[in-house]
Amino acid sequence: MTKTFFSANSFALACSLSIFSSTAMAGIDIARIEFEDENFKRCVLSTNQTNTDQVKQLSCVKKDIGSVAELKYFTQLESLDLTNNVIYDIDLSQNKKLKNLTLKNNLFESVDISQNIDLIKLNFTKNDLYKIDLSHNPQLESVDLAKNQLSEVDTRGNQYLSDLEVSHNKLAFLDVSHNALLSSLTARHNQLTQLKLPTTETLSLINLNNNQLQSVTLPAQDKSYAALTIRSNPLTSASKDDLDAWAKAVEGRKVMY
Repeated sequence: MTKTFFSANSFALACSLSIFSSTAMAGIDIARIEFEDENFKRCVLSTNQTNTDQVKQLSCVKKDIGSVAELKYFTQLESLDLTNNVIYDIDLSQNKKLKNLTLKNNLFESVDISQNIDLIKLNFTKNDLYKIDLSHNPQLESVDLAKNQLSEVDTRGNQYLSDLEVSHNKLAFLDVSHNALLSSLTARHNQLTQLKLPTTETLSLINLNNNQLQSVTLPAQDKSYAALTIRSNPLTSASKDDLDAWAKAVEGRKVMY
């Protein structure tokens, strides 16, 4: 029979690793983290929390931050706002509890949110996004992707989506027919030639200004109020007649050409 012997040093090392593991599970002392970006460090320290697990909300707006590499330590984050910074890369794979994410006015070309399945609200306004994958975020209710470089937005997997803002992109086709709870759609200043809307009574605000739509088919919405703004589109006369009839069918409806 082979016997295994542990030296005092080996035992001490094993204990040390065990303690480190337990500490890691309980968060990390923020003071011991070596931050790449001093501005991000100052923002984190301003929370007056000492342990990473205590930080559930973090707002670092207009702080001239270029790197947020240390976000990986803040695994309990539920709300993150990095509006008006100069960040072009972000790793959110360890922030699995995020519900609200705001990255407005940064330098992102793409952002991986596939590990953030609990996201409810997402705001990526005014970046350089050329693609976005929302298929792993089934809880999303509000999505703002305005002022990017997107040529495609797929919302088929977002059954709870209520508000969608995709203005100032490069969309030629948009299909939101699967979003039965959609109440607000803003898609101004795109290149839309085709649009598919859901058959629902929840859609109350639609703004399609400055596109290439020759016609648009709207849901009947027997009960709910709705406002459609569709200025600066090459609508046919027949389409305008249909829209006028749609507006007159229910009191309170409005169409603005």
